[in-house]
Amino acid sequence: MRRFPVSIALLLFTSALLFSQVTVSHAIALHGEPKYGPYFRHFDYVNPDAPKGGTLRQHSIGTYDNFNRFAQRGVSAAGSTFFYDTLMVGSEDEIEVLYPLIAEKIEYPADYSYVIFHLNPKATHQDGVPITAGDVAFSFNKLMTEGVPQFKQYFEGVSVKISDPRTVRFNMEEGSRELIMAIADNSILPRHYWENRDFSEPLTEIPLGSGAYTVEDYKIGQYVVYKRLGNYWARDLPVNKGQMNFEFIRYDYYRDENVAFEAFKAGEYDVQQENISKNWATLYTGANFENGNILKEEIPHDIPQGMQALVYNIQKPFFADRRVRSALNMMMDFEWMNTNLFYSQYTRTRSYFQNTEYEAKGLPSAEELKILEPLRDKIPAEVFTKEYQPSVTDGSGNIRPQIRESLKILKEAGWEIREVAAPEEALETAAPESVPAEAERGFFGSIWLGIKSFFSAIFSWIAGLFGGGDSGPAGIRRLVNVETGEQMEFELLLY
Repeated sequence: MRRFPVSIALLLFTSALLFSQVTVSHAIALHGEPKYGPYFRHFDYVNPDAPKGGTLRQHSIGTYDNFNRFAQRGVSAAGSTFFYDTLMVGSEDEIEVLYPLIAEKIEYPADYSYVIFHLNPKATHQDGVPITAGDVAFSFNKLMTEGVPQFKQYFEGVSVKISDPRTVRFNMEEGSRELIMAIADNSILPRHYWENRDFSEPLTEIPLGSGAYTVEDYKIGQYVVYKRLGNYWARDLPVNKGQMNFEFIRYDYYRDENVAFEAFKAGEYDVQQENISKNWATLYTGANFENGNILKEEIPHDIPQGMQALVYNIQKPFFADRRVRSALNMMMDFEWMNTNLFYSQYTRTRSYFQNTEYEAKGLPSAEELKILEPLRDKIPAEVFTKEYQPSVTDGSGNIRPQIRESLKILKEAGWEIREVAAPEEALETAAPESVPAEAERGFFGSIWLGIKSFFSAIFSWIAGLFGGGDSGPAGIRRLVNVETGEQMEFELLLY
């Protein structure tokens, strides 16, 4: 009798087991499980009975010269994403979860080596022609061959195969859940419209699409008006219920942000989102605000926020010491900056996952401890005993307690303030510092210069408070490593 080595037998068994674990679902989540089940009626955040009709007027800055958002040159019109639907679509109250749109279900194995999409038999393009697996395969190949280079680079190693008119399969050399979701989020083009057109070139005619809106009126570079199609096949799908309520969506173009904002205050368009605290605190005034024609409102949300932070380059030896980083962080007077620079509008970032359910709050849970315990000797002890919070001041600008504690920590790390010889250029009469390019960026540039000045001065300030006397004419105070004599010098860069 022929015998197989045990290792080969185990490998074959494991491979067969992985192959047998195929998921067939209405949804896919990057992390965790989807919130909405296979028979959900609508997303929780919509009003399924919302009135339909009217016009939403919005604005865009700059200009446009075509309607092909995938062209490799030119500028596409605002709202050009309205033309095409995707295989699946995300919900707004979850992070990276997709639900059925053109595809009614998704199928993939445990190793993510392929994904199969089963198309909704009711799906049609805007002209009523059915959306088929051929359209899906054509769209992917068109984007790979004539789309932007980044698309081809991202989907390298992915191939597509038509199984039947309503089933399409993508094979992946290095599959992942993230890659599957990216495929599901690709736009689906009408093959019969695009197959004889150059997809990489700008398009000045109104394209045939697969989505809910098409262009009703436009003037290149000035405005564009979209109209909702009354025969849109997916208007009653759960992912669309209570959405796409406006009959028309209009974008007016302005060349300047300030001009656009004055147009908004005069009632020329309907919605303005603001992300500059100074503007929010000082510019939203006038007759239309006073008479109630324009409502100023802050709306709480759970949208993940991008990082705004000073990031240490831990390749520098002194930043590799956690105590040094902690001491510098302690001297960041966010409360004073928020009051005096940001009109008390900011909330300090305390997590890479700020404003999401993944933000670490409180002490580790039982489930988290299972992960952390094997790493206990490799991570700070306070992870297990103390919730992380950045240093807090009283906002007065007097941070002497924080400075004392910071100096204590720095001393423990081997750093102390010493008088050192000043560089020759520092002894000469210095010309006024040139204003860097970032200062030309308006309010953000001013804030950045303020932060740079704050950190540039902080150690001189410490020296003045605790160094005991002024520096001599040929000396300056610096933080110096007591063992090596190295001075702590670093530069703040804006990215």
